Amino acid sequence: MKLKFSIPAAIIALMLAGMGCTVRSNGMGSSSTAISPPDNSSPAVGNLIEFLGQGAPLGDGNADGYYYFKQRDDASFNIKYIDYESGTEIYLCNRPECTHDSDSCSSWRPYCGSSGSAVPIGDHLYTIFYGTQSSSDFAQYGDLARMHIEKSSLDGSETKTLTALSAAESLKGGIAATPTTLYMMIETVENPGDSTSHYRQIYSLNLMDGSIDKSLALDQADIHIIGAAGRKLLLCYYDVQPTLSETSVKYCTYDVDEREIGSIALDIPTGENAVCTGEHLCWIDKDQNTLFELDILTGELSSHLLDTNIRYYDDVRLSYALPHYVNVLLYATDKPVQHGIISLEDASFFPLTLKMDAPADTPDGIITIFAEADERTFLVAQAVDFRVVNFLLPEGEISLLVPDYSLAVLPIESCLSNQAHFKTIRPLES
Repeated sequence: MKLKFSIPAAIIALMLAGMGCTVRSNGMGSSSTAISPPDNSSPAVGNLIEFLGQGAPLGDGNADGYYYFKQRDDASFNIKYIDYESGTEIYLCNRPECTHDSDSCSSWRPYCGSSGSAVPIGDHLYTIFYGTQSSSDFAQYGDLARMHIEKSSLDGSETKTLTALSAAESLKGGIAATPTTLYMMIETVENPGDSTSHYRQIYSLNLMDGSIDKSLALDQADIHIIGAAGRKLLLCYYDVQPTLSETSVKYCTYDVDEREIGSIALDIPTGENAVCTGEHLCWIDKDQNTLFELDILTGELSSHLLDTNIRYYDDVRLSYALPHYVNVLLYATDKPVQHGIISLEDASFFPLTLKMDAPADTPDGIITIFAEADERTFLVAQAVDFRVVNFLLPEGEISLLVPDYSLAVLPIESCLSNQAHFKTIRPLES
């Protein structure tokens, strides 16, 4: 089941005012990553948990728009918004005269030692900085280096800090939410140095008042959130054996009401090769040439024979899932990595060979799919270049290359047939 999310048309109209853009005023469609306010007529529906992250690795959004962080040359960030209807990309700021480079701008966020993301939930936007465990980051950025979450209106205004954790705590893995609660896996590091210890807990953050409820410390190594179904989180962890060669990847659930870890009865042979989409955990058995889907809530297992023979590949890895498709990488000795897309509806396999406009020395260069804008359209990277970003540390300045994407929408049908029918997203810089 997919929840609904909408940005008030007045907000988009305000930000696009004077830019020559036409904005829809009707309600917006379903999303793979955004959460709507609860439906008072169906309280149970409003309490379902939705995994946030299927718009990754760039950002999060819905069927009508997409939020993402764009890093500036001085390492600070701007929150940008893509409006699918107008085909434009704007700063999340409604001041035409703004230079978008200081805290006077509603789209600007300082760099503070860690990555971050902008996540729409209901009628608010949450800016999440993941936190750092580096002492040099705290020396340079002070309390800003702590894992913290800011709450804003959907246009980026009225920003306030909702919560800030201690220097010992940082976000690990994915996040999930209901309209009123954000679920996070937080790692706490104690006694940094020779006697360092660490543990992870699930934090339930009240999005109204910023209060936090914590689970007990979890025993599993490197456990993190990879999905959600009903009132359960889907967790992934490493089952560490005495010899590293015996270490495997396992899956379990966490019931947020009962506050209990639950087992997944099925032993998934492909381990880390599984991904979560909706309420299903999906993986490929290469030898059987089959896509498997496990219903997390019912335990029902379904299988779909792929329409393409992948048995002769050395390895087959699912990379990430979208609402209706899963991306796959196929490896063979002395051959380039083969990219592909598998339909979750009928297990049809589509080789992906369409390339981005990229520098000649860019590895691979296959287009990156960031999100399903709707059931007919992908948001993709049409081109990529690389910029130098300067990071300040106590010991001096470090310069790193970061990707700079040119975004477009692409009909899914065109993508599956590797036809470059891009509709370029037009950046509006004012």
